[in-house]
This record gives sequence, C-alpha cells and structure tokens, in this order.
Amino acid sequence: MKPFRLLLTLFVLVILTQTTFAGRYYDSETGRWLQVDPLADKYPGWSPYNYCVNNPLVMVDPNGMWTVEYDSQENVVSAVYQEGDTYKDLYTQLGISAEDFSEKYGIDLAGDITTKTFDITSSVISNTNFDPNSTSSNCHGFVAVATGNTQTENQVSGNEIMNTLGNPPTSSSPKTGDIAVWSTQGSIEGIDLTGQPAHSAIFTLNNQAGEAQFLQRMGTNHPVTVNTGQQISSFYQNKVTEMQTKYNMVLPTMNATPQYYRLGK
Repeated sequence: MKPFRLLLTLFVLVILTQTTFAGRYYDSETGRWLQVDPLADKYPGWSPYNYCVNNPLVMVDPNGMWTVEYDSQENVVSAVYQEGDTYKDLYTQLGISAEDFSEKYGIDLAGDITTKTFDITSSVISNTNFDPNSTSSNCHGFVAVATGNTQTENQVSGNEIMNTLGNPPTSSSPKTGDIAVWSTQGSIEGIDLTGQPAHSAIFTLNNQAGEAQFLQRMGTNHPVTVNTGQQISSFYQNKVTEMQTKYNMVLPTMNATPQYYRLGK
C-alpha cells in the first residue's frame, strides 16, 4: 500500500473508532486510552492506560483528570479534584457562598489547592434511608426517598413522581441536589406519551468537560451509581432499540436532556 493511502486509512480508523478528550485518544473498541494518564503516578497499582480504574458505571473520567464518586457503603458522594479545578467551581455548583464553603470544609480560599476530596453528600441528598442495592425500587423511587419526600423506598411510577416531589419549580441553571427528569417522546399503540417522566435522577456536578453528572438508579434492580447524562441517554436508547427489535414495533424514546427542578432551596 502506498504511504499516502496507508496514512489515509489510519486516519479514517482513528476518526471512526477513537474519541479525543483533552489531547488524549480514547479507543472505544478496547476501552483504553492510547496515551498514559497524566496523573498515573497517583495510581501506581493501575495501568496508566486504564479508564475509570475499570469501573465506568460508578466513575467518570472524560479527560483523564478528576471524577465524582459515590461510596455506597457509607452513602457518601465525593467531589474529587485534580488539576485544572478551582474551589470557586465547586462552591458555585453547590449553591453556597465562598464564606460558607470555607467554613464548612475549613478551607483557606486564598491559599493553594491542597484539599482535593470533598464529601458533598448533604448537598446532594437529604435522606440516606435507602438501600443502595435495592431490587424493589426504580429510578423515581430512589429520587423520592433520597430527597426526603418519602420514608421508604419502593416503586414510583413516572406519572406520580412530580406529585410525589410536590411539583417543584423548574430551574434553568442547575445546582447540586436539583432533580433532573427526562421526558418521553412519542407514542405507543396510538397513545401519546410525549412529556411523561421517563427517568429521574439527582444532579451532582458538571465535570471539566461540561458534562452533567447524576446520582441515580438506572432502573429497577440497578444499584445507585454516578453517571453522566450521556451514559443515561445511551442506556435507555439501547433498551428502546432492543425492545423494538424484540417486539417489532415502534416505541417512544427518551429526550436526550432533562428538565431540572429545585426542591425548596
């Protein structure tokens, strides 16, 4: 093969199979970065080419830097900061003042960034009375109990979730703890379901790539995890495609972006 055609072929393969995040290529076929993690020295027990320490359902790492984590054993949601983040980014999304943030975490905002892990549980959820691995709850049930609107976790239907939450006002600029609700688009058997709640979750933080991250239960029988909006949308789109193929019928889809609601904050 001539050099030009070889280079063109390699270029096309890169475009089709790899995604660029902040200067590093990610190969979706192998689930690996093609360049080493710039913070690999902090994780000597892991390959510098791994993604999310091999746990992408719980962690996100869009550019090889910081992640948001959920510790289901202690019901702790942690904001883990590394290079490129600022304290202002964090306390702005948490919806608290610089003074309150400094007092709560004992942080000197005028100094260098030394503390890089913050427990933000109280900002995300108001009630930890839920079973992270429950098999009797769905996404709406988790949101309802985690926000303190119910005392026990169980199934809550999509057409009941807003009433259960007290029909909160919408929010155009989400902050930590706001409720995100994805709506259905389309109809089934002549019944229009457009606008009906299809999935709900709790907004945590935007990552450095600007992606929203949510504490949520993907569905019944799914554990509580932190996922990006893209992961949530992809999961449900795959489920719809799978069911359409299985039952040979057109099913409603879910909107790619959610509407945010604020619960008395």
